[in-house]
Amino acid sequence: MITFIFPIKKRKIGEDFLENFNIFSDEVQVYFALEKGNEIKLNEVKGVQANIAYFNEGTREEDMIESLISKINTQTLVFVRDGENPLSFDGIRKCVVKQREGYDIVLMKKEKKQNRFKDFFSNILKNLASKMFGFKFFDGELTVQVFGANAINILKMNGTGNLSKINRWVGANIGYVDGEVERKKFKDSKFKKSKISTVLYGLAFMIVLAGSIMLGVFINLPWLAILGLILVNFVSATLFVYNLLRCFTRYKVGDLTASKVAIIDFMEVKNDEQ
Repeated sequence: MITFIFPIKKRKIGEDFLENFNIFSDEVQVYFALEKGNEIKLNEVKGVQANIAYFNEGTREEDMIESLISKINTQTLVFVRDGENPLSFDGIRKCVVKQREGYDIVLMKKEKKQNRFKDFFSNILKNLASKMFGFKFFDGELTVQVFGANAINILKMNGTGNLSKINRWVGANIGYVDGEVERKKFKDSKFKKSKISTVLYGLAFMIVLAGSIMLGVFINLPWLAILGLILVNFVSATLFVYNLLRCFTRYKVGDLTASKVAIIDFMEVKNDEQ
């Protein structure tokens, strides 16, 4: 069985949406997660078991996913996060096929346009963040994620903390499928503050550096004063780089903390035969 979880906030779901799952040869189970007051109409499709879970208004996607994971009993689990662009079910099918080849986790990877200047600095920041904070980033997007049985068991124990852009999986075999996929951004309430503090630390570093250069040029400083200026520049540069990496990480990762919340209503869309 393949189980899908669709948190729905902006995505348009038509009445014939379940027909898209006919491309899968396995039995399919689909969970739609909606906020109270939102409704979707679905035509029944043979071989597709559809369920709709309703949550209180304002419930975040990650909390919806966290709450539905405990209901899952499957060999293959697919998360399809909310978005506005049309879904590529052929791309999702390719991810499932890839996972069945022996991968624990499969993500879709969008082919990026070459921007050597941007890629150069992005790679530097990624490597510095990996070294300083001890983690690596996934290469793919989080819009579509496919998990095998072992990974599902870990998700049930650890929750959605393992679903972020940061690769926290140890020893997992991770695969990627190239295709058109919408980039999913996760807002972090601390990002704006982090951005402001990074700018302030950057300005402070430039002021300290400029002041040190001017003092060195116009004043004959003793060695002790020179060592003191070097120390001040080192500290200001370290604080700037540290805050820059934290800001970059928050931009890339967002806030994916989650907790189980109440499912206030649950409905099964039954087939005619049932």
